Parts: sequence; C-alpha cells; structure tokens
Amino acid sequence: MKTHLLRTSILAVLAAAAVHAQGQTLRVNVPFDFIVRSQTLRTGQYTVDQGAISGAVIIKGVDHQGGAVAIGLALQSVAVQNEGKLVFHRYGNTYFLTEVWGPGNYGRQLPKTNREREMAAQLLIPHNTTLVASP
Repeated sequence: MKTHLLRTSILAVLAAAAVHAQGQTLRVNVPFDFIVRSQTLRTGQYTVDQGAISGAVIIKGVDHQGGAVAIGLALQSVAVQNEGKLVFHRYGNTYFLTEVWGPGNYGRQLPKTNREREMAAQLLIPHNTTLVASP
C-alpha cells in the first residue's frame, strides 16, 4: 500500500513538472553582448528554455553560434506577467544576465559571476535592463 502511494505521488510530481515545463521556451533579440556564467554571448537572437532540465536555464543562439547553460534559483512574482522577460545587470557597457521570467509568475535568478562580483566590489552600481521575450 505504501509503495503504491509513493509511486502515485512520484508520478503526480513528475506530471506537474512536465506541465510546468511546457511553454517555457522564449525567443528574444538581445541588442548587446552579454555574459552568462563565464561565457560572453554576442548580440543576436536567442531562445531561452527554462523547462528542459529542472533549475536549468538554457540559452541558445538562433544561428547556432553560441549558447550557455546556468542553474538558477526559483523566483515567484505576486503579479502574473503576460510576457516573458530577461533582466540584465549593466555595469558601464558590460551586461550580465541575472533573471529569466516566462509568462506567468515564475522565473529563475542566475548566480552572480566572479566578474560581476568584482565590479560590484569596486562600488559600481548596476543598472537593470529588461528585454521582453516572446514565446
């Protein structure tokens, strides 16, 4: 009986995760070079997938010439958003991808890179730049 209940619970969690993962691929045109983890990605069109692997944000260049994978912390917003968005921290002309939000109220916060921490340690104040992404 307990084994059956455990199996049913695991299947329910997996089914819920699969439903949540659907529709999490976004498309965005980024008009500047930006950094994800230790990789610099060039200006261009990207797809951003939050649902393929739990916790992972997968960024791929539409032209297949660049991409990155980062593990992000789950975020939740009180307000439901109609569109997805990417949030960047900008220090001078250097942009760091910091948050990815899909339509709805769930997103992922990417960890700061060593380079971003160094810039913040120099008392540079980041400016947020937000780009709207489409499904």
